[in-house]
Amino acid sequence: METAKNIKYKLPRNCTSILKVYLRGEESRILRCTVTFHFVQGNQPFLNAELQNYFEIAEESLAEITDGDKLVVPRGLLCQFASFGYGSFRGILYLKSINTPYSDIIMPPLYVHEIIKEDLEIDLVKQA
Repeated sequence: METAKNIKYKLPRNCTSILKVYLRGEESRILRCTVTFHFVQGNQPFLNAELQNYFEIAEESLAEITDGDKLVVPRGLLCQFASFGYGSFRGILYLKSINTPYSDIIMPPLYVHEIIKEDLEIDLVKQA
């Protein structure tokens, strides 16, 4: 079983991003954070990209954020995940576009603490 929650937000410059937090099964300590970007120029898609980050949560830390049948990922930790993903994407886009017609695409800084306002609860109960 894989459980996911989405946080969707609009970015400047015709870009939308979605942060997905996945937990691989009830017994897993791996959280996968997927950051997806959709760039639009006019009404046409210009670039769709996705970056996945995997985080292994220490057993004792996982116990601290588990509340019965829910995993409660604190807002601060979500902000860190989003910052890692977004920052990595900015760097990858820059490096991959050097000496190409796309080198003038600069992702603006993103203040994720202004977007992510609350903890994220992930239901650990298996869905039928």
